[in-house]
Amino acid sequence: MHISKRQRRITGTGGKDKAAVMGILERGGEVRTVVVGSRRRNVLQPEVKKHVEAGAALYTDALLSYNGLRVTMRIR
Repeated sequence: MHISKRQRRITGTGGKDKAAVMGILERGGEVRTVVVGSRRRNVLQPEVKKHVEAGAALYTDALLSYNGLRVTMRIR
């Protein structure tokens, strides 16, 4: 898209003023959602550990903030 057209059409704010929400789904069970302050490792990992039993299989996206959970949990 040409720059002049882009400036007219795309006026979004990106991630500014948006809340980050983490959702945890237990297969065949309940859904838990948590509003988190950021997507950083030191914020996300304690929330995962609070809601997920050690040794459980985790299915996540490729966000690097989940790295290090392999020590206590299996990530597939």
